Amino acid sequence: MTRRALSGLFSLFVLVVLGYLFFFVPLGERTLYDHVSRIAATPEAEELGRDAERASERLEEVVRERINTDASTASGTEAQTEESADPADPADPQN
Repeated sequence: MTRRALSGLFSLFVLVVLGYLFFFVPLGERTLYDHVSRIAATPEAEELGRDAERASERLEEVVRERINTDASTASGTEAQTEESADPADPADPQN
């Protein structure tokens, strides 16, 4: 229990230090946050964002198609199983 708590506190400490470095410590004239913000505002980065969005939309379509195909295949299999099962004969004493 103590080791787990210390590990969690250490992780939190490292996260706080990295956040401080990212937002407040200048690297040259600007902080790392300012550098990243300026890079993200370039036309190339914006194009990369648009391309990534289109790729994720295509991936979503493929996944949805596979899920729908798998679901329809599974429900078709269940329907075939129910149709092929012999109904219980009420006159049969073993049922």
